[in-house]
Amino acid sequence: MNSKIVLFGALLSMTFAWSGTLYTDTYMQKVKKLNTVVDTGISNTLNPSSLMHKRFKHIMRFEPLFFNGTEMTEASEKTLQSIIDVINQRGSLPYYVSVIGHTSDYTEPSHEIKLNEWSTFWHRLGGEQSMSKEESIMLANHRIGTVYNTLIANKVNPSLIYNENRLGKDKIATEATKEGRAMNNRVDVSLYLKGNINLNLNFKLDSDIILSSYNQKVEKFANFLNNNPSYNAVIIGHTDKQGSYSYNMDLSYKRAQATKKMLVSMGVDAQRLSTTGKGYTKPLDNSSTKEAYRKNRRIEAQLLNNR
Repeated sequence: MNSKIVLFGALLSMTFAWSGTLYTDTYMQKVKKLNTVVDTGISNTLNPSSLMHKRFKHIMRFEPLFFNGTEMTEASEKTLQSIIDVINQRGSLPYYVSVIGHTSDYTEPSHEIKLNEWSTFWHRLGGEQSMSKEESIMLANHRIGTVYNTLIANKVNPSLIYNENRLGKDKIATEATKEGRAMNNRVDVSLYLKGNINLNLNFKLDSDIILSSYNQKVEKFANFLNNNPSYNAVIIGHTDKQGSYSYNMDLSYKRAQATKKMLVSMGVDAQRLSTTGKGYTKPLDNSSTKEAYRKNRRIEAQLLNNR
């Protein structure tokens, strides 16, 4: 028992000794340097204040994009494609995109910051060679560039993308394991929208059959829901004003149900989809023209944030 107490006391003394040299004046001076903006090599025309001080209807933070060295993993390539689909699905809604690169801790012999001594210890324990600050910057910038170039190749406006290299400031996992460090080496993409992403479909007269020309549009909406479980959707069916009230109420509900059925067939959990029919009570166009009737024969699926 006494030996355990002695051992505990020795370990405690070592802890105090380490903590006493961690937050030194040198450390605090270095912190200012660590918080400076890192040049990504990509010019930002978008000011970060645009993301911080504007009100958005939706801020969508997607799954992190992970890499093996400089190559994006296959799973993250699919995630990035789903992000692009969501951006392209937004219609005319104003938007911004942020691309933020992260790394695990870097170390340099010249560093006097004790925090990096711990990083070096964990890296060596795992049989890895820790990177210098310059190597970390280059690697993170390469990954940011990969994501940025993929976005603009898919028609995302480069003037609406904000890029930043945060190095190791925002770790999401421990540096004590290889798996944790791999998670810290990532790129985070977020989408800022000032309006709603909706699904709008039109129907033929007296029909609740979804036209095949809408298949891709419905699939994109389904992909968004499948990739963003924090969102549900309400599907609202509508008709033109031809026919009786009861007939059109029933038809509008059938149109909403047909849309729900198609989304469920694409993998969306039915519990996340609610349906209702409004008949001809909520027209887009009150006139009695063929064009007005065409516009009013529709469904509208609206996103609901369930958080």
